[in-house]
Amino acid sequence: MGSLTAECLLYAWEEGIAASHTHRALGLLEAAHPSMSSTQLAQLSLGERDVALLRLRGDLFGDHVQAIGSCPACGAELDIAFSVSALLASLPEIHGSSGPVDVVLDGYAFMVRPPTSGDVLAVLGEGPTREAAATLLDRCVVRVAGSSAGRVPAAVAERLAEEISRRDPGASMELALDCAECGHRWTEVLDVVGFVWAEVNAWARRMLRQVHTLARAYGWRERDILAMTPHRRAAYLGLVTG
Repeated sequence: MGSLTAECLLYAWEEGIAASHTHRALGLLEAAHPSMSSTQLAQLSLGERDVALLRLRGDLFGDHVQAIGSCPACGAELDIAFSVSALLASLPEIHGSSGPVDVVLDGYAFMVRPPTSGDVLAVLGEGPTREAAATLLDRCVVRVAGSSAGRVPAAVAERLAEEISRRDPGASMELALDCAECGHRWTEVLDVVGFVWAEVNAWARRMLRQVHTLARAYGWRERDILAMTPHRRAAYLGLVTG
């Protein structure tokens, strides 16, 4: 589990149960990187944040991922397998992706930056609406100048959003999938926060069952059980349940 202890991870899980998607991501990273403040973590671009979360997942549960999905064409169940390190290595390297960059589109000169978790939290109350998306884009525009007065046309704003996303590739990681039943091939955007949280949630509930079993059998404190190595904990569980 690397430098993140079971007790710290369990605490981050508990704090995130009733939290938002974004707060869960920041809570996990704060537990894994205690030297960074919550403000610093919230200033990471969404791509940087999701890359950090995937690396944390690799440290916690290993590089190999095995999951279950379904084909959108025929509905057949399929096994999904990929490597965290291979997925991260496939991302294009965009130097300076977190800092402001100049973008020129249809006579408009923009200075923009990728959105951060702080930006998402600022517009969270508006929900996943078109207005919220527009507000998020506005927050990412540091400066704009153009030959036309008034509001930037919607078509230009859409292309600008695509350009910002391209410069923060970790914010949209895709898996290439194919169905063995019907031969359909497609790409699926990986919800990194949801994926990592689901695995942490499953781990936490397994851990609580283990703590319950060992505390009931030996009278040990939760902290002492969590401080054990996984191999020693498993050995004791084998004695109790075997």
